[in-house]
Amino acid sequence: MEANWVTVVVLLFGIMVALYGVYAYLRMFAKHKDGPDAETPPPIHRAAPASEDTHTVTEKQPDRKGRGN
Repeated sequence: MEANWVTVVVLLFGIMVALYGVYAYLRMFAKHKDGPDAETPPPIHRAAPASEDTHTVTEKQPDRKGRGN
């Protein structure tokens, strides 16, 4: 047992980290399950301006070789 003390310590550390990870995940899952906090404002949805929304071609633009579309 004394020859394998490093292995035992590393395994115990790994088990402790895994248990803490499960605990943190369950806390996060429980908070998410309850719904958003009352202090959190709702997300703001912004629409694009109409000028950027329409893609109409008003005149022919030359391509790289100088010809019209």
